[in-house]
This record gives sequence, structure tokens and C-alpha cells, in this order.
Amino acid sequence: MRLRAEQNRFFHWPLQFPEVFNRDNAGFDVVLGNPPWEVSQLSEEEFFASRDAEVASLPGDSRKQAIEALKETNPDLHNDYLLEKHSLAATNGFYRASGRFPLTAHGKLNLYSLFSELALALVNQSGRSGIVVQRGIATDDSNKLFFQYITEHKWLSSLLDFENREKLFKRVDSRFTFCLLTLAHNVDETELLFFATNEEDLTSSARRIHLQPDDFLRINPNTLTAPTFRADKDAEITRKIYRRIPVFLREREPKQNPWNVSFKQGLFNMTSASHLFHTYEQLDDQAPSSKATSSTSLASATCPCTKPKWCTITTIVSLPTKPMAKPLATRR
Repeated sequence: MRLRAEQNRFFHWPLQFPEVFNRDNAGFDVVLGNPPWEVSQLSEEEFFASRDAEVASLPGDSRKQAIEALKETNPDLHNDYLLEKHSLAATNGFYRASGRFPLTAHGKLNLYSLFSELALALVNQSGRSGIVVQRGIATDDSNKLFFQYITEHKWLSSLLDFENREKLFKRVDSRFTFCLLTLAHNVDETELLFFATNEEDLTSSARRIHLQPDDFLRINPNTLTAPTFRADKDAEITRKIYRRIPVFLREREPKQNPWNVSFKQGLFNMTSASHLFHTYEQLDDQAPSSKATSSTSLASATCPCTKPKWCTITTIVSLPTKPMAKPLATRR
């Protein structure tokens, strides 16, 4: 048991900090962190990069064949690979089934999401938590339950989002988007900032967006994720629109469909309406033996189905200098 505990680095917060958790208002006053941004799955390339560079450099199918061949050529390395693969699978099973991460253990697991939920669980009711995570904590579908929870329960104090295109952080890849997430209890208004690239964006009051907990659910009732704006004026206009006009279609409970709409993927779908489509071979088998009669029958009873090609046609309309009774618009 001790060996397994050391190998898996078990850590029990209440046992390690009994004075923090065995009291009224249990938890830390402050939680600060920069958790790892890693997908919790085995990368064969990364695993073999330092163990067998030749295997790591092979493309997908060839690499899998080479790994299988290690059973004979290098059984110790193959066994290490299987142990690592099993360890990650067992760890992910714990994340999903233990009940420790009910809000973030969904979809493809990323450690920063799990640490975000942990930071929420560790702080007490009067404390604050600040962590550096990716933008996906507020926008990814796999994190929507977490984001819904912190907005509905008034835990979201601020979310400041960065794009590193101007190398604000020199050691971070310019393609990464990340944010400073601050959690605190009983927050009536959340401060947001999106697409910041430099210090000027951080200090600009026009870029800071302020939303109340109900605004998140009103604007994105189905995805439960954060709406992204570049300026507070954009957010204010959007907020007023959604307060005046009911949601087009609410998919979650309580379901709302004030416009009585339904969505379909085209007039006929090859999957859901497959019984309506027939091949030429099937039609030949069903047609009469006479070629003339067969030709006439097929023409009157069926029509050929071709694969469409999509194109976009844009009509550019010049607007007159004087007002018109009916406004013109750009059709696409």
C-alpha cells in the first residue's frame, strides 16, 4: 500500500491539514496556483521520445506496429509502456467515478479543469482563489457544468483572458489563450476581460466587461458557457437585447420554445431517411422485365439523387443617401 501511495503520489487534504478542514468554515483563506495544462491521456510520441526515438518518430499505424514488436525486441520497454497506459486509464477512471470532480470530469480530461474544481473545493466561504488556466474553463463544452456552478452560485469574481500574440509572457507559446480566474463567495457582479494582448488592454476600463450571474444564463442558456466580448459596450447592447426578447429555443429544463421551431438537417437525410433512397441495382430488381416499361416506370416513379456542392453568393447593395421606405440588406 505504501509503495502504491508513493508511486501515485496520493494526497489527502483533510489529513495533511486537519487544522484547516476540521473547523467551522472549513477550507483555506487563500488558494493560489498555476496548474498543469495537460490532457490526461497517454501520448505515445512523448512516452517514447526519451526511451526510443525511432519508435516516437514513426507515423500512427507504423508506430503502433513498432510498439507491438517491442514484445519481442524490448519486452522491458513494452511492459513500461503498458504500465503507463494502465496507470493513466485507472487515474481517469478515478477522476470520473470517485465523485471528487462532478463538474469537470467530462469529455477529454484536462488537468487544469480538475485543478479548477479542486481550488473551488479547498477555499472556505470567506476565502478567495486565484489560478492561471486556459480560456476553455469558461468556453469549452466539457467545462460548462463547472462554469454554470460558479456563475449561478455567485463564485465567479473575475476572469481576465489573454492572447499571447505580443509575447506578454515570453516563455508561453503565442498560440495559447489563457486566463486569470478568481473565485470568491457571494459575488454580485463579475468582471471580465477577453482577447487582451498587452498591458494597455489590461488597464483600459472600456475593455472591462461587467455581468451579473443571471446574464450568463440569459445569453447562453443552452451552452452554459461564457459569452465573449471585446468591449463593455458590446456586452451592454447584448444584455439589453436578451432582456427584452425571449430566447429563441431553450434546450435545458425548463424547456422553452416560444417560436414553436424545430430543426432538421436538410429536407432528407441519408441516415434518418435512408429507406427513401434506392440504388440503381435495387430499382432494376424491382422494375418489370421489359426495358421500355422499365425505363418509363423508373422515370415516373423516381428521380436521380446527386451530391450537391455548396457555394456562397454575395450581393453587394449600395445604400442611398436618402432614407427609403424599405431598407436594403446584404443577402448571402
